[in-house]
Amino acid sequence: MIDTQGRTDIPDNLVSLHGAEEQLRGKARTLIAADPRLQLHLAVTEAAMELADRLRQFDSNDENLKVTVMLGMRTFNAFAASIKLALSGYHQTAHSSCATCWKRSFCSTCSLAAQRSSSAGGSPTRKRV
Repeated sequence: MIDTQGRTDIPDNLVSLHGAEEQLRGKARTLIAADPRLQLHLAVTEAAMELADRLRQFDSNDENLKVTVMLGMRTFNAFAASIKLALSGYHQTAHSSCATCWKRSFCSTCSLAAQRSSSAGGSPTRKRV
């Protein structure tokens, strides 16, 4: 389809797809409002996203911290995408993205812990088998 200014418009099927996604999002919000467990899940997800955003705000020349900040930014984006996908009905894709989020969160936490340990004069110890 071409509009009056010669630009190609979004095909009708994709417009209706978006409409269906918005309908599912409305239904999901209704279900969330009625279920305290889902509300808690979203509250925890929001807290993780807030932590990732706070991490982004650290200004440092330390390369290790910069890597951790980048992991935090990627984690934030993955959480946001997972929420959007889940609320729009794309549950499998959201689950896959969310699993990646938790792995990144774990890596970010480990990286920060290692940095704090090394800056406090400690060194990570590892048992050799």
